[in-house]
Amino acid sequence: GTMGGLTENVFSRKLEVHGREQKRADGWHCFAPVRVVAKISLEPTVYVSSAYSTSSCRFRVTREHELQHVKIAADTLEEYAPIVLARLRRAAGAAGVAGPSTAKQLKRERQRIVRKLNAVYAEALAEMDGKLAARQARLDTESEYRRIAGLCPAE
Repeated sequence: GTMGGLTENVFSRKLEVHGREQKRADGWHCFAPVRVVAKISLEPTVYVSSAYSTSSCRFRVTREHELQHVKIAADTLEEYAPIVLARLRRAAGAAGVAGPSTAKQLKRERQRIVRKLNAVYAEALAEMDGKLAARQARLDTESEYRRIAGLCPAE
């Protein structure tokens, strides 16, 4: 069976690492991450076939099905946000302080810390994406398609 609808759940993702860099009296430099800002937002788009009149039963039940996909994505994001945050906090704490080193060496160490935090962020989001895909697949089954088709027998 097929549905006359489609949902695109696009996640906007951004990670900012703010830190404190200090030049010591002896000329050496140090850096420590002090604030990590993870931004994730869900931007869903629901499409329903233009073959269905907006006042039809088929349009309504297809849209309801697609909105379930949006809810699954929103619920999964809400569930994973604290998990992502906890992993980033752990990683930032484990990163510790870079230096003391020369300004050039410190720049490389700072980039290493940022790369590590980005890798932790990407890994947590990939885990969320996998969980989300499995949850979405549980909604898109032949039995669900048959159930929906049976809701509008006159169309």
